[in-house]
Amino acid sequence: MRVGVPEIVFGNGFNLLVDDDKFSWVQCLPPDTLLLGAGSNHPYNIHEFLKLFNKATTGLITPTLSNIASELGVNIHDVPFSRFYRKDDFKLLLHDAIEHCRSSLSELTHPEYIDIFLKCQEVLKGMSGSHIDLSELNKFEKENKGRLNKKLLDSFRSTRSGKLPPALYSNTNTITGRMTVLSGPQLLTAPKEIRAFLKSRNPGGRLIQADYISLEPRVARLIHHGSAPEDIYVAAGNDLFSGELSRDQVKMAFLCAIYGAGERKLRSILPERFKPRSIVKDLREYIGFSDIVSKNKKELRNSGVMFNHFGRPMTPSGDRETVIFNNWLQSSAADAALLGFNKLIRSVDATPVFLIHDALIFDVPADKISDFKTTLGKGIVIPSLGIFPLEYLDISA
Repeated sequence: MRVGVPEIVFGNGFNLLVDDDKFSWVQCLPPDTLLLGAGSNHPYNIHEFLKLFNKATTGLITPTLSNIASELGVNIHDVPFSRFYRKDDFKLLLHDAIEHCRSSLSELTHPEYIDIFLKCQEVLKGMSGSHIDLSELNKFEKENKGRLNKKLLDSFRSTRSGKLPPALYSNTNTITGRMTVLSGPQLLTAPKEIRAFLKSRNPGGRLIQADYISLEPRVARLIHHGSAPEDIYVAAGNDLFSGELSRDQVKMAFLCAIYGAGERKLRSILPERFKPRSIVKDLREYIGFSDIVSKNKKELRNSGVMFNHFGRPMTPSGDRETVIFNNWLQSSAADAALLGFNKLIRSVDATPVFLIHDALIFDVPADKISDFKTTLGKGIVIPSLGIFPLEYLDISA
């Protein structure tokens, strides 16, 4: 297990690398190193990772030092804060923190999840700033006076120029890893209309949303069957119901199968001869519902937690089978989405600006739009699962 302490802590131009029992000074840390002493917005922060496993962490910043930095208006992670301690005191603090982290990491059931987690963090902490048309935002607020969350709208008004700071996301504040916004524009929970007010920073550029198609049922089908059709709703309708149900009817039935709710609404939209309970049963077999629930129940009995497809631990929010299945699937799909976006960001000449769960908005230069659309049309291959088709949506005004 690699643990690193970034050079900013020491101010000497070198990072401290702890690899098993070997300590060494290096100019560059290996890419899969968890960092002790990095800020909360750093993608490789070890505290964020260990929080998933309910492991307490010992930090390098004492409350006293943190309070002093706050009073001075200094970001403690921007200065070599080891120099604020007596040399012997810091050595002892560093030794205890490293040993505590190494001990916690050695207890992990799925240590290979570290690499998955870091790839996800690169996306969550890797958004860039964007622009918004403030006149349109103000007009929208005036037209909907009293019906909108002012604090949410104010998160898009950081400057009079309409230039927005990056949104900072986390996937450790929820059971399943469904993301939340820590700071910056709150597009994740904002009314959809606000997306149309966003503007490209590039002359002639466009804001393009890359969106996974039927992400959660696709993840379940791939894990259960090893392959999934491009349009899983149409294919399931043909395979299970002889094409007698529309795509929308099958999609609604999938929601019932995954979330265990909405059966009354499903009954209202189905042809009379189709019974909701029977359809839900068939779809659950199609995505391996029983096998997945059985596996997770066994893990819960053995260790008190269950793990998503990639090894992320979680305690479900209830003991009903639908809750166990949905928590597992939502968590697996959340990690799958971020892994895919990690690869997509590396393969396109565009700037990622906002995440909206299973969608990612890019700022695409005018001369790269055609190539970007072609790349999205190929889909993205997510290791251990398969290929995921992506939808292209131009959201620019």
